[in-house]
Amino acid sequence: MGYELHITRAPEWFQAEQCPIDLDEWLRIVEQDPDLVRQDSGLPGFVVWTAWSQGGVHPPMWHSEGCVVSSATETPVVRKMHEIAQRLGARVVGDDGEEYDATGRPGDAEAATQRDQAPQGPRRPWWKRLFG
Repeated sequence: MGYELHITRAPEWFQAEQCPIDLDEWLRIVEQDPDLVRQDSGLPGFVVWTAWSQGGVHPPMWHSEGCVVSSATETPVVRKMHEIAQRLGARVVGDDGEEYDATGRPGDAEAATQRDQAPQGPRRPWWKRLFG
């Protein structure tokens, strides 16, 4: 089994049943979004996101144990999941517990980008920083 992303309201994605996203809630989101198309797969609430594909394959999402899951981890898919999470009052979390933001990257990507773009003063050689 590969890496998965989870839309959850719980502190940890594997605790999703403590503050679940109900299947009916998920299906209402699906009904309101013309780019989410239900598929018969045996999984409850299984959909594909038809607005994006990679190699002709549309990313899947499905309801599982109180959260919405996807095995697609490409940035556009994470952004779409973040949009859905906002509508559900939830967040997007990876298998390792990292939270994804609206940019589709884990963590506080906006702050990291601002920090990386901040002007840097001249750096002193390591030996001057160490020994003064």
